[in-house]
Amino acid sequence: MIKTMNEQKAKFLKPCDKNSLANVKKIVSSNQSRVAGTGREILDGICKFIKKDPNASFATDGQTIFIHPELFSKNIKECFPVDADKAWLQKMATSVNQPIGEGSMKGSLLKAVTEATTSSDMAPLFPYFKILYKLAQLGMTICKKTSLERQVAEKTKAMDDSQIELEKQQAIVDNLSFFQRVLDEVNRASEEELYTLNFKSQDLRRKMSEYQQAYGDQ
Repeated sequence: MIKTMNEQKAKFLKPCDKNSLANVKKIVSSNQSRVAGTGREILDGICKFIKKDPNASFATDGQTIFIHPELFSKNIKECFPVDADKAWLQKMATSVNQPIGEGSMKGSLLKAVTEATTSSDMAPLFPYFKILYKLAQLGMTICKKTSLERQVAEKTKAMDDSQIELEKQQAIVDNLSFFQRVLDEVNRASEEELYTLNFKSQDLRRKMSEYQQAYGDQ
């Protein structure tokens, strides 16, 4: 899945040629219109992903990222959002997506770029929105994969620890069993010894009684 997302991300770069970059930079730098604001938000998001910094923006980093198509393409292809801040990543993913389900609301950026009244003005921004969407999707997938791997590792360790503890307890049981066998053997030997002593004592008393009967009156 992650490999497929990377391939899709690369395909989305095709429309982002020299003229496209120049046009987009012109749009976001032109005025404070709604289109310009949406464009800046999209390019800000791309900058944050590439710089791996939630504080990055088009204003501070855009001139080096969007300077020409080759460099922009290289930055996007190499962008692999590992260890991104989860809260920021979730917020970004929400803004470019629409949850599945009846009555679900479009994210703010998705709603802005698909608004019918400004669709023609937003058209130059759409390839960059798709790139941002794919970066957010990739980031969330990596985040989920990392979380699952961590859970598996924790469960595996817990199972290993439980197995070690079980082996320790089994060793204790085995030792107790061994000591019980030794104790049983000692008790058995003691009982046999007591039986022998008791038999000898009774035999001695019998012989003494016989002796007294035979010689007692002499």
